[in-house]
Amino acid sequence: MEDEELLGSSMKNDVLRYVGGKKKASGLTAPQGPSPVKKDKSLFEKTPVPFASLSDKYIAKDPVGREYSEQLRNWYEDPETMRRLSEQTGLSSEEVQNRLMSAYSTETKMTSKLPFGVLGEYLPADWLREKSLILVRPDADKGTGFHEKVHATEMDDVLGEKLLKVIGEPKGWKHEKKYLSKPGEAYSKFSEFRIKLGLKPGQKIKDVKQLKKMAEKTGADYGMFFQSFDAEKIKDAINTIAVTSNKSKKGYV
Repeated sequence: MEDEELLGSSMKNDVLRYVGGKKKASGLTAPQGPSPVKKDKSLFEKTPVPFASLSDKYIAKDPVGREYSEQLRNWYEDPETMRRLSEQTGLSSEEVQNRLMSAYSTETKMTSKLPFGVLGEYLPADWLREKSLILVRPDADKGTGFHEKVHATEMDDVLGEKLLKVIGEPKGWKHEKKYLSKPGEAYSKFSEFRIKLGLKPGQKIKDVKQLKKMAEKTGADYGMFFQSFDAEKIKDAINTIAVTSNKSKKGYV
């Protein structure tokens, strides 16, 4: 199937300005991709990294997809993060694992045949294709593929609703405000921003001064997410949504 045909179907556009695409149906849909075998429900308690040996089998085989799949796994397979994913999405631990492995296995294809301004696309499986697919421009920011992998979990919308309650409404240009008002896009951009800062799961930021210093050092201060939200609220989001300490029961993911 040609790229032009793929771009005509339902997708998530990750662009400087939002470019079309169907609105995603409300609620969480059944995950696409491989179905993992049944897992012991006490697996969280048995190993520091849940189902690691099993998830190895689902890491994308293409070089670009493998890199971003491993990034996604390194963040989300933190045991406490896994628990929080289940709590906040209402999915069982097994369903969360299934969605993560589906995202890991999603192929990433590099292509310049994308609409103007579009850096990457997540194309869910539908009647036009048997498997989900991620498209990324060769000149896209390095975090674009990770951003798309977050979309591929299909948990981004529900997590984004919680994020927007912390960071509030975006500011700036009309098209950027429209784009970041979409929960799934806001959460995926936030996840991309944390990775670009070099944060680890559960890592906190002391104050806005430290946040700005980290953003300037990594170049994240020029990104859409940092420019569109109040720095104090971004700091608060990092310190709550990224919390993975067992001592805290109020953190998000």
